[in-house]
Amino acid sequence: MTLRTGALVGLLLLAGCTHSGEAEVAARPSVEPECTGGKATLGDVEEHLLLTEVSPIIEVTAAAGGPLDAEKEWVGDRRAEVVALVGTVGDASRKKIYQAAVTKARTDAGPDLVELGAVYEPTDGSSLTSEGPGSVVVVEAIRAVDVDFTYACGVLLTEGTVTSWRPGGWTAVFSCDEPIDTKGEGRAIIAEAREMRC
Repeated sequence: MTLRTGALVGLLLLAGCTHSGEAEVAARPSVEPECTGGKATLGDVEEHLLLTEVSPIIEVTAAAGGPLDAEKEWVGDRRAEVVALVGTVGDASRKKIYQAAVTKARTDAGPDLVELGAVYEPTDGSSLTSEGPGSVVVVEAIRAVDVDFTYACGVLLTEGTVTSWRPGGWTAVFSCDEPIDTKGEGRAIIAEAREMRC
């Protein structure tokens, strides 16, 4: 009887230790609390046209022209996000950094940036018509915005880039048979599309 009692006590002690260990592990937090009191320092706002869609060559044979409604290929995408290149950033800090970029990129001439988390989707297409015969291509682009940032919170330092774009788009039609006559940023977009199609 004495041996049986000792064995029983040993089992109870072992079970008690096992249960206590599990409870201790479960009580530990799975993630460290986010540092939300940081300060974001932003670099210059950089904007450029980003080619997003290109149609195939559309052969217009009618002398009076015709509709340019061919389905376009999706060649570029864009997300409104905060990309950490050094360090990490939590959700609350990410929203704070993105809003700071929206404020800095705000101008009287153009719309604000799209909301954080937005993903660019191809347009439904606009109703375009050529003014005469020829081999033409339709291109779509958006005005992309990039802002580098540094986010300091206590001893933590995060560096990265805010990527976004302004609502609206840029559309152009060009002929593979004629030289590029577009000036400014649009010239580079059309040159890129010509390499793909002409």
